[in-house]
Amino acid sequence: MKLADITDFFMKRKVERMASVYPRTPIAILHRAICAKKGNFDDALSYVCELEEAEQAKQQAQQAKQQAQQAKSMVDLTGDDDTSPVKPSKPSANRTTKPTSSLAAKRSSANQAVNVQTKSIAEKWSSLPLVHEISDDSSTQDQTPAKPRRRLVQGRKPAAASRSPDPSSPQKSAPAARQKKPVTIESDDEESEAEVTDEEVDEEAAQELADDLLSYINQCSAQDLADLSEKPVEDCEGILTKRPFKSLDAVRGVDLTPAPLTKGGKPRKNHRTTGDKVLDMAENMWAGYTSIDSLVYQIDELGKPIFSDMKRLGFGVKSSGAKSTGELNLLSMEDGKNDSGIGTPSSSAHDDEGDEDDAPRNNVQLLQKPSIMSKDLVLKDYQVIGLNWMNVLWRRRISGILADDMGLGKTCQVIAFLSHLYEMGHKGPHLVVVPGSTLENWLREFATFSPKLKAVPYYAEDKEKIYERAKILDNIKNINVIITPYDHCIKEKNGDNKFFRKLKPTVCVFDEGHMLRNSSSIRYQSLMRIPAELRLLLTGTPLQNNLQELMSILAFLMPKMFEGHEENLQYIFRKKAKTNEDSHAALLSAQRINRARSMMAPFVLRRKKQQVLGKHLPKKTCRVEYCDMVPKQKEIYDLLLARQLQVLMDRAAGIPNSDNANVTTDLRSAAVHPMLSRNFFHDDMIDQMASDFIKAYPNENRLRSKEAVFERLYWFSDIQICADIERYPRAYEKYQVPDELWFDSGKIHKMIELVQGWSENGDRALIFSQWTRTLDIMEQVFSCRDIKYLRIDGSTPTKDRQDLIDYFYKNEDIPVFMLSTKTGGTGINLTAANKVLIFDEMYNPQEDVQAENRAHRVGQTRDVEVVRLITKDTIEEKIHALGESKLAMDERVAGSGGLGDENDKKAEQAGVRQLEQMMLEDLKAAGKLSSADKATSGDVKEEFKGMMEKAGVNLAE
Repeated sequence: MKLADITDFFMKRKVERMASVYPRTPIAILHRAICAKKGNFDDALSYVCELEEAEQAKQQAQQAKQQAQQAKSMVDLTGDDDTSPVKPSKPSANRTTKPTSSLAAKRSSANQAVNVQTKSIAEKWSSLPLVHEISDDSSTQDQTPAKPRRRLVQGRKPAAASRSPDPSSPQKSAPAARQKKPVTIESDDEESEAEVTDEEVDEEAAQELADDLLSYINQCSAQDLADLSEKPVEDCEGILTKRPFKSLDAVRGVDLTPAPLTKGGKPRKNHRTTGDKVLDMAENMWAGYTSIDSLVYQIDELGKPIFSDMKRLGFGVKSSGAKSTGELNLLSMEDGKNDSGIGTPSSSAHDDEGDEDDAPRNNVQLLQKPSIMSKDLVLKDYQVIGLNWMNVLWRRRISGILADDMGLGKTCQVIAFLSHLYEMGHKGPHLVVVPGSTLENWLREFATFSPKLKAVPYYAEDKEKIYERAKILDNIKNINVIITPYDHCIKEKNGDNKFFRKLKPTVCVFDEGHMLRNSSSIRYQSLMRIPAELRLLLTGTPLQNNLQELMSILAFLMPKMFEGHEENLQYIFRKKAKTNEDSHAALLSAQRINRARSMMAPFVLRRKKQQVLGKHLPKKTCRVEYCDMVPKQKEIYDLLLARQLQVLMDRAAGIPNSDNANVTTDLRSAAVHPMLSRNFFHDDMIDQMASDFIKAYPNENRLRSKEAVFERLYWFSDIQICADIERYPRAYEKYQVPDELWFDSGKIHKMIELVQGWSENGDRALIFSQWTRTLDIMEQVFSCRDIKYLRIDGSTPTKDRQDLIDYFYKNEDIPVFMLSTKTGGTGINLTAANKVLIFDEMYNPQEDVQAENRAHRVGQTRDVEVVRLITKDTIEEKIHALGESKLAMDERVAGSGGLGDENDKKAEQAGVRQLEQMMLEDLKAAGKLSSADKATSGDVKEEFKGMMEKAGVNLAE
């Protein structure tokens, strides 16, 4: 890519400025960096800097490896790079890598990570010997014979036979459709007579589909037809004035606009009638909805035996209540007659002869904690129910979703289930796929809860994976569970996905299963190819009110049932209709969302923390601490606020404003700490710093001119410049900032006050921030106050994270553990702390709730207090109000909340818009907007009210 290839003026300008800082970096990388950071120039510069530093580190590692290979007389293929006797390569002569400042020395003593001894995950958790010779099969094809090609029958796909092995659950036709003969998919070498039969059935199914659609068009409203066809309401109104129609051809013949004429005055031959355009999409959508109706009915029938089995075990299952929420929420035995429910089923399970679902009860036995599990482990009542529910699914080979709230011990329940299978002779291997940050926690809990199960990791660099695969295959008879990150079982090129396909695991467990909601993603499609007798998804996130996501998850759980429906469903998936859309709301989609959720109830077990509080979990309290800005911080914030308001007023008046459009982010930064922007290092100072740098480092590859150094520093924040001061001490040592500068924030003063008070009482704290630069500032603050701390963020290697957590557990004199919200907010168990400090809130409040639950979970013995720091009279108050409103809506509308990059991006975009809307309201109240501008500003409270009412929630007081 060349600079001239960038057509957007503002983007080109940013790339030009970046090129002056990094003249040797390709334009394409600079462009991608700006795009990745959503146009934020400051973040993009940091991103490129990190890339180059990572590349330098990689080169140094390669040099060290080459030296190690030269030093060895023999190459040990099974050895680990960490055991190499070769000393690390020396740093470049013109650059000192270690900070020399006294503050850096202080930080070194406060940062307890330097005392943590780390090993690779394989060293800690795998001791498998390598027996056979290794051959790289990553590029070879599967040796299994190719399946015969199949002929896909066009038209409507009637219900396939149930995949449940239970013969007592015969299939019935959908109540809203006529009985259809099954349409089979035959291989090409079938007899022609069978193919003719298929064609006849296909024609019959297509005719019934056409008849149903014709009947609907003769009865529906114009808006309904517009929703179905995605065509203008006006066109649909014109078509429906010609009713009744005797055939779909009659609908196609309706033309509301005359055909354009050729030069000879004749109508053009390629003209399509209005009716043809409307029917073109309507037929596809109708076929998709019909497929969903068929699938919903089949899956509903599949779930009835599960309800029946759970009732026979003595659990109080009410199918009507479960179907209304789309999930089971079993906590204890039916009627509450027994105190624990472990091994003592309620007598009501033996006297419900009148139950229409009744069957011989000796087929189902209530499970207790498997005997091979640790004797010290005590399963809670609801965990025993979870074990029995998973066993009911296993007996029928039906997959499911364990969706308990975060912190209720889903991992423990899964280990209990796999331990039960071990006792029953199903010893695996099972596969557990997890986010990288939770890999070691899973390994640890297997070793703690069920040490007899042999659980090994599959985790290595690409070049080492061939050895890891060989070791697993050589010892497969002794392995019960393989645990691996998502990115280690997706790739085809390096042999990962093929390896797990050949293993054919008995049970596949997918932690954070909401990551599989997108059926078009590479992750979804790759994991779908791994065969298993049972798939179990774990998630603490409610299922979304989104038809595509619901059907994608169901297709992942029951892939055979969805065979033949993929093409029809794509039309529905493309629309992505939700119940809270701003449009007419697509009644057809809304109804099917409700039906899809209701029939999922038997396959989804979800218990909420509120249901087990008091009995199994300590109390959690949340409060807000409002912080006053220090004078310098308030001065900076007020200047930025004036800029932001001017941008908004100009925008409302239609006046172009070339000022920074991302002032909202600057306001947020100023409310947290002034050093997140460049305020201390003024232009004259960085000009002098640039001169000093060129004198001290004349041969620095990336920064050989004063202009390049100045441009780099110009777009840096104060905290980034401080990092450069430590990175280049020969040039910048005299520019060390005074310690007082780190405390120029009301939040910092409040944080120190809280931490010191907690520490005196023997309490320990988790501190979360969404910005790693804020964590950098905290490091300096804690160093100045001689407060010990640990830290995990996105840059912390996966292999080191559990070691840091273990060190925190063992050393109670460390009062603080700092974590980035995105990295430390999921899958980490930190019950050693009982205080949680949310330093700055995310636009998506579910992320902060996730972070809270790192301490409030099974294993916590003390009450947990969550404190949110909000800077008074700033934009943070509005962010907090928006977050509270969204959490309230998530509680009242099942499944409207969510996690993940896509949800976070949408939440951030919506949050910025709503914040700007609030500011416009403030301007309107102050009389600074004209009447015309006021008309366009709206009311954010009414916007929230409207959103909730569209989702079916009445907010009338």
